[in-house]
Parts: sequence; C-alpha cells; structure tokens
Amino acid sequence: MRFFRALYQMIAGRLVREVEAKANNGSTNVTLSLKQETGDGKYFVVLALKSAGNYQYAHFSRPQFDMFAAKVAAIHADLSNR
Repeated sequence: MRFFRALYQMIAGRLVREVEAKANNGSTNVTLSLKQETGDGKYFVVLALKSAGNYQYAHFSRPQFDMFAAKVAAIHADLSNR
C-alpha cells in the first residue's frame, strides 16, 4: 500500500522547487524535486535518474531525505579533504 501512496504523491504532488545535474558523462539527468502532498501538505523529495530508455525514481519522506542529505554531505566533506 505504501508503494502506491508514494507513486501517487510523486505524480500528484505540487512541485515547489527542482534542481537538475548531469551524470554518466552527460547521458543521465539527475533531478531532485521538492514536492508538497496535495492532501495533508507534507513535503517530500523525489530523486529521478533519466537516461535513454531508463527512468528510475526514488521517493524520500522528510526524515529519509534528511538522512540521505547527511550522507551526501559526509561524502562531500571527504572529497574536500582529498
């Protein structure tokens, strides 16, 4: 049931902000979208990877995205030190 709720949120949620970057030598678009649920107004994030013939989506609740962002920041700090 949670899968269908997340899928519905990704489709029907209101887009608040979106950022995009390229990966895989420019052949993949990576998009982070901040969205707001239409029903209760909660915020969530969608990570999309789009390549030729292959689309992947990941839905993050706010707590899940906070953990993901902290891990990205840790890797970024490691890169900064090298």
